Amino acid sequence: AHARTASGTRSVPPAARRRGMAMLATLALALAAALEPGAAHELAAADSAATSPASQLMDGMAGPSARVRVSVINVVDASLSFQDQLAVQVCAGLANRAPETHGAAYVVLKGQTDWDWLADVIRDGWIGSVQNETVPAFLTRCMSSTAAGYIRFNFSEQHLVVPQIITAAGALSAVPLEDGSPYIGSATKVLDAIAALGSNSSLREATLWAYDRFVNVTTTLAFMDPGFTGPDPLAPVLSRDPNPSLVDLIVKERMFNMYMVEACIPGTPDYALMERVATRNPWPRPIAVFGYDDTFKIFGGDLFEAETSCVKAHNMGQVATDSASNLAFFSIPGPITEPVPQPPRPAVTFNASRTYLAITVGDGDNMGFLQSSRRSWMQQRVQRCQAGPEGCFPLLWSISPHTLRKAPGWLRWFYAQANATARDWFVLPPSGHLYAYPSQMPDGPQAAFVSRTEDDARMLSTSATVAWEFALTWQEGIDRYFPRYSEAGVVSAFFAVNVPFMLPILPFLDGKFFKVLGNRSNVVLFRPREWRGTDPSKAPPLSGREYLTAAQMADEVNAYPPGTATQIYVTSDGGASFDTIASLVPLLEEHVQLVDDHAIAAMALASHARSTGAP
Repeated sequence: AHARTASGTRSVPPAARRRGMAMLATLALALAAALEPGAAHELAAADSAATSPASQLMDGMAGPSARVRVSVINVVDASLSFQDQLAVQVCAGLANRAPETHGAAYVVLKGQTDWDWLADVIRDGWIGSVQNETVPAFLTRCMSSTAAGYIRFNFSEQHLVVPQIITAAGALSAVPLEDGSPYIGSATKVLDAIAALGSNSSLREATLWAYDRFVNVTTTLAFMDPGFTGPDPLAPVLSRDPNPSLVDLIVKERMFNMYMVEACIPGTPDYALMERVATRNPWPRPIAVFGYDDTFKIFGGDLFEAETSCVKAHNMGQVATDSASNLAFFSIPGPITEPVPQPPRPAVTFNASRTYLAITVGDGDNMGFLQSSRRSWMQQRVQRCQAGPEGCFPLLWSISPHTLRKAPGWLRWFYAQANATARDWFVLPPSGHLYAYPSQMPDGPQAAFVSRTEDDARMLSTSATVAWEFALTWQEGIDRYFPRYSEAGVVSAFFAVNVPFMLPILPFLDGKFFKVLGNRSNVVLFRPREWRGTDPSKAPPLSGREYLTAAQMADEVNAYPPGTATQIYVTSDGGASFDTIASLVPLLEEHVQLVDDHAIAAMALASHARSTGAP
């Protein structure tokens, strides 16, 4: 059993302390190597098999003016109360606003995954020292020198409105603490949330309270589920703690954090307030909504997760980050400002007897996935490529463009792996700059979305994006949205995915594999082909086609007409894994050629020209 300490936290068991000390020792060795002249280059070059120099990958990185010291706060084995976890995350966000003054804070929330990422970013050269710091020591230091004061709250009575209290924490640079907390000390009480909100405030009342006081000092929007479960989306049960993973970034960047169950349901009081929040604020358009909106589930998915259809202004999109940790820390170096090179793409010449196929690893818009499962998939991929060329087929990966700004170290790690295999390339995830339904956006936000997607594509050195749109709006996109990319010619390949995914896209009922769009006829919209898993028993209604076995999928692809150019988008929410993809490729016949993002668009255009006689 864990023993309680005087602070109300649980002591760390000896075995856990030993694991933490072992990880710190490993990090110290990595740091010593990274600080040795030339060593950072050698380490990164080793990771990339010397195919892309580390100096090239790091060009354009604007980092802190001096190396920063990093405090590692391990909460995995400390059995903290949610109240203390919240305080740690808020303090981490505040510390990482000014790491050169307060030192950076890195919170181990996920165990080995967090340790691994810290070891990787040490190679980037902006970290000067790494030291362990206990939760009591960190919070005491935070309250005495980092935070502006504290917010009085009571978690058991105000559990429901924790998201809005976090908004106040970021706006006021203050830490939510309960009466009797040993960390209050002589800190100033800057807000009494108990007096301001009471114990019975609804989510709508708390959102309005936060909006009236703080919206003009916030930078964008975030959605945080306070801990609802239950089968009825309109009457969920508050039965678990909120996920604290994103709190540090919300606080660091002063996001407007909120949650309302009926925020996106027209005709409700929640919706009326949501429209006010979405239209009367100082945030850039389209609005980037961090966290995740799980307010209304249908067909096994979250109806408003992309945010664009939440309000009639259609001016929002999502950055899926609810499970991503330490983004306040990973964003310290600043945004990448120069294009990051991808591996060279081989020349491909169109052959009318071949079938050209691009396979994309999906869900890269979710930064929590990038931090965890997609990292593991990429490691499997590198191991297979090292084992022999037969397992190193061309493969595309979707990756969030927000890694450019929020986690540049992650981006460089993924690109280093791709440069090691020389057979992996990255594309933009749904639906480009944001996970959104851009065909629904009015002209102004849509034009901005196109411009930012093109900027992201330039920075990521890609020419393709996954394109999610809601059912029945595809014709609008074909007529008005996708052709906007023709003028610049930066993004030429769009891999369509329908929402809900099991419904057909009406403009593709003609049986064609792609459409060529734009006044320059240089934009290719590929028809949807999603592969979610191999177990048909897991398939929702009408979706058995998305749950084929590898053999069944191979039979389908092998039977495509000669000269076909098409794509498959692989997601993991139906049970698909990297092994799913790896098991398909050996079953493809010789005439099927896997290609990269540039080539699939070029082959489609060549096929189109051949069939239509177009130049």
